[in-house]
Amino acid sequence: ESAGMSIVAASVGIAFGRALGPALGRGGPALFARRLSLPAHKVLDMPALSPTMTMGNISSWTKKVGDAVSSGERIGEVETDKATVDFESIDDGFVAKILVPEGAQDIPVGTPVLIMVEEAADVAAFKDYVAAAPTPAAAAAAPAVPPPPPAAAVPVAANVAPAPAAAAAAAPVITGDGRRAPGTIVSVAGKIYFNEAQGFYRF
Repeated sequence: ESAGMSIVAASVGIAFGRALGPALGRGGPALFARRLSLPAHKVLDMPALSPTMTMGNISSWTKKVGDAVSSGERIGEVETDKATVDFESIDDGFVAKILVPEGAQDIPVGTPVLIMVEEAADVAAFKDYVAAAPTPAAAAAAPAVPPPPPAAAVPVAANVAPAPAAAAAAAPVITGDGRRAPGTIVSVAGKIYFNEAQGFYRF
């Protein structure tokens, strides 16, 4: 019966793993199925032990696989950006797997470092446990496009120059008999004519 339940759990795990897809990282479906078939356990992550801590070093583990741990008991030491601080368990249980060895450097906060189980008999189930690979980060957000510089103000001239006057009309063409040819300009005072004796004149 136990074997049958494990097979069912694995099948359900693979189905959910495929549905979740990339969110589980490399080998997600298989790892998800395997985790469902494992005994109840808790994964301890690298804690943030100071307000500015983003990474830490595992100075030492004070517990080894199979050791019993009480709530509030020290299980290791973590070197932060400020000092070396005790890493304490918040639950009772047993160390089932140490995922990050002593001396490891620059472990990001939130990285799985240790697994605990509730029963000593469950420790052996984690002998070959491998932590899931971190999910690839989403594509880096495109850098913010700086706002365009404000348009330069167009200075307003104190005295706006008048628009240039229309080009002067071409001089009229006058026939030899003194009559205006088509296109003769009409002036304010009358018409402009031309003859050889007087040249252009207004009438």
